[in-house]
Amino acid sequence: MERVNRKLLDKSKTDPLTGLLNKAAILAAAERLLTDRPEKAHSILMFDIDDFKDINDTHGHITGDKCIRMLAAVIRNNFRGVDMAGRYGGDEFIAILPDTNARQAVAIAERFRKTIDETSLPHFTISTGVSSYPEDGQNVRALIEEADRNLYRSKKKGKNAVSRSSVY
Repeated sequence: MERVNRKLLDKSKTDPLTGLLNKAAILAAAERLLTDRPEKAHSILMFDIDDFKDINDTHGHITGDKCIRMLAAVIRNNFRGVDMAGRYGGDEFIAILPDTNARQAVAIAERFRKTIDETSLPHFTISTGVSSYPEDGQNVRALIEEADRNLYRSKKKGKNAVSRSSVY
């Protein structure tokens, strides 16, 4: 009975399409991190698939779902075991990088962006926004808002980019 309950609890925290954490679970994980280790630097990446609506409209929703599943697989294979990733909604994802400062987070995001650009099949690209604790915000909401602003900065740059407000 205990094992079944644990499985149900795990399932309630998981996005069914990707197998990653769902929005509620990834936000709760970020809250726990900031509460448990407020003395450390942590970073958040928010990214989405560029021109995802066009992918769905041109190639169909099955292809769109395939892109989302492929992105999730690349996430699982390219982030550290201590990192946490989840589907924030639609084609938008969040990765939480514990003990990672802004410069490190930008480098990780760039490597990940490049991996997606070089390996995705069907081909797609991602845009990413980076925020870091404590300099970009003192709570999860502020960090998500900053990462989201930076994601849109990447879109305005022409997509397939990584942005952070004040990394250098």
